[in-house]
Amino acid sequence: QASMLELRTLEGAFHSKVRGMCATAELPHDEALITVPADNVLQVATGEDCPLGGKISAESWRALPWWAQLATLLVYELQRGKESHLASWIESLPQDFSSIPMNWSDSELAALEYPPLVENVEKQREELAKAFADAAGGCEFALNEEDFVWAVQAVRSRAFSGPYEGRKASDRSAQLAFIAALLVGGVASGAVTLENALNGAFVAALSVPLTDFFVGASARLKRHAVCPVVDYLNHD
Repeated sequence: QASMLELRTLEGAFHSKVRGMCATAELPHDEALITVPADNVLQVATGEDCPLGGKISAESWRALPWWAQLATLLVYELQRGKESHLASWIESLPQDFSSIPMNWSDSELAALEYPPLVENVEKQREELAKAFADAAGGCEFALNEEDFVWAVQAVRSRAFSGPYEGRKASDRSAQLAFIAALLVGGVASGAVTLENALNGAFVAALSVPLTDFFVGASARLKRHAVCPVVDYLNHD
């Protein structure tokens, strides 16, 4: 939802046509401009299982870098076509990434006369080839290289990252509900006194946010996401 924003085609530098978000009304301070349901976000986190379940082997999924994991999710939604809830957004994504050095010809790269860039491009191509081999080898759905390369370039130009905050809000709520049920059941059955049950429930409930805090504080744990519509705030 973006009630005060509108996606428009604008004239950019050198008279090129680009798409971008425009405000349709004065924007209040501290107002949420766009809200996107969590189910519409392509996201992966360090150490988490594949959201597609058994459609890709756990071994192959763990071998993939974050950008290849996101690309695999995007290709899966692409292949679902109109059945995907992301179909309209996927159709709006750029199809051509010819401006990315990885897609330049060897003669174009050589014309730059800048060896460090050539070396980086070669390294990226090798990483991409390995990621495709790992992903294709473990996927139960058809994964062709052309779609995979396109998806990698789409997500790497649009993804953002942040610290992994731990479990989802629904997971925390379920844990707290379970703690409350144990408290009530223990007291009702006479297994524990009310005072001991309250003390135990307090410690258990306190451990839920503390665990997530310390997990999220680890610099090694990251969440990477591509958020449909939000990406138009700074992308064509």
